[in-house]
Amino acid sequence: MAAPEIAIIHGPPGTGKTSTIVEVILQLLRIKKKVLVCAPSNVAVDTIAERFVHYVNSEEFKICRLGHPTRVLTEVQEICLENIIEKKYNFKQPMEFLVKEITKMKENKEFCDEIKLQKMEDEIKILKQLRNEKAAEILDESEVIFSTISMSTCQDLKNGLHDKFFDVVLIDEASQAKIAEGFLAIKYGKK
Repeated sequence: MAAPEIAIIHGPPGTGKTSTIVEVILQLLRIKKKVLVCAPSNVAVDTIAERFVHYVNSEEFKICRLGHPTRVLTEVQEICLENIIEKKYNFKQPMEFLVKEITKMKENKEFCDEIKLQKMEDEIKILKQLRNEKAAEILDESEVIFSTISMSTCQDLKNGLHDKFFDVVLIDEASQAKIAEGFLAIKYGKK
């Protein structure tokens, strides 16, 4: 916590490194710091997120997990960005309906109304734009964001940061990542 720029926790398996990371996140939240927590693999990110969620609830702190919900452990799916967006705004159902209708129209070219088709395609663009705006708001408000290192480069996070930085970036299992890969996440942090 007192390290000015960088700190390294080293130890063999089972010595409490992940528990220490969870405690560091909790301590950082107590002093109102915004934290990005990364690891090279989904399993490693989910392990930290799952342990963290046991200590806090999502109403107490604004937390988010970047990544596709199907690749995330069941225990942390409720904090996935896509699930938060869907729960709050329900974009999925109208999008799926429009996609099905467009597909039907394109399959029946002789009955295809080009004007109606264009309107539906425009509606999809609007829904996607709204989804991206809501994702940016959620990430901007989040105090802790969990992500794989590679997912930390996603457009949603870039949009949500609005040229801001995280107070701290934590990388678990950093020795498992390539050095250059680590810089993908480190560039977002002040520390």
